[in-house]
Amino acid sequence: YYRKGLVLMQTKQMKEALENFTTALQFNRTYLDAYKSRGEVLLAMNQLTQAMANYQQLIDLLLPVYQEQQRKMQVEAALKKELSELYAAVARCQNRMQAYANATTSADQSLTFDPTYHEAYYQRGVAYQAQKQYANAAQAFERAAKQQPTQMAYQYAYAN
Repeated sequence: YYRKGLVLMQTKQMKEALENFTTALQFNRTYLDAYKSRGEVLLAMNQLTQAMANYQQLIDLLLPVYQEQQRKMQVEAALKKELSELYAAVARCQNRMQAYANATTSADQSLTFDPTYHEAYYQRGVAYQAQKQYANAAQAFERAAKQQPTQMAYQYAYAN
């Protein structure tokens, strides 16, 4: 179901892709890639609340694992990266919903897990810019552009 969902997603059959990712999750509630792909489809369908809830479900699954690893002082880098990406995805949803203060908080949360994650800086910049905090926005866009110099959207946002 997951692989079929990917094919459907690539062919822009979003409703069918969503159904397949959801079915995949019925068989395996901890299938991280299915959650992430389902979130991307929901974003593409402009179902922002559902996309954010989807990402939050995955965060809720991963945070106890992270906390347990942190307790044992053996936190896996891949887990931190995953949580950083998920919080940045939540920030992207919040920005699109014009919940800019929440987006800033989510971007900051992303950066606690990976202080170099370019997308979190970009989402933070988008939120600051919308709130007319231009100095903060420029700083965030600059960090995103430095972390990922080939990403034209980051360069353009920083230049503006």
